[in-house]
Amino acid sequence: MTVKKQTLVKRGVVKKETDNISTLLSRDNVDKAKLESLVKDVAKYVELPDVPFSKNSRGDNDVAIFDFSQKKQAEEMYKTPDPNTIVTLVGDALKEPFWPLGTGANRALLSAMDTAWLVKKFFSEPNTPPEKLRESTKKYYKVLSVSSPEDLHKNFGIHSIDPHTRYKV
Repeated sequence: MTVKKQTLVKRGVVKKETDNISTLLSRDNVDKAKLESLVKDVAKYVELPDVPFSKNSRGDNDVAIFDFSQKKQAEEMYKTPDPNTIVTLVGDALKEPFWPLGTGANRALLSAMDTAWLVKKFFSEPNTPPEKLRESTKKYYKVLSVSSPEDLHKNFGIHSIDPHTRYKV
C-alpha cells in the first residue's frame, strides 16, 4: 500500500510540507510517533494482527518511510577495468527493489547467482572475448530486471548458478 503525500501531511507524519521528496521524508521532518500510528492504522485496515513492532539495531521501533516514486537500476552488471579484474554489482546495488511488489529478496538471490556464474566464466574462460561475455550477461540481466515467476523454469531442482538453468530465454 502506498500512502499519498496528502495523507502524510493530514496525519501530521511530516512536520513541514515541501515539494522536495528528500526533504519531505528526511528523518528530521518525520514525526516517528505519528508514523507509527499511521502504520498501525494501515495494518488494522488490511487486517493484520496487532503485534508489537520489531526493534532495529538502535532499540527503536523498526518503522521507516521510503520514496517509491522512482526506480533505479544499473545499466550493466559489471565493468572490467583491466583484463584481470571484474567489478560487479549484486542485489539492491544492481537493481533497486520495489518492495510493494516483494521483488527484493528473490532478485537479490538471482543476481547473486548470476554474479557467481559471471565470475566463474570470467576466470575459467579468460580467452572469451569480452563482447561475447557481455552479450550473454545482458540477455540474462534483461530478464532479471523484469522477472516474474513466469520467466523462471519451474523445476527448481535443476537451478544452478548458470542463468540458463533458471531463466526462460
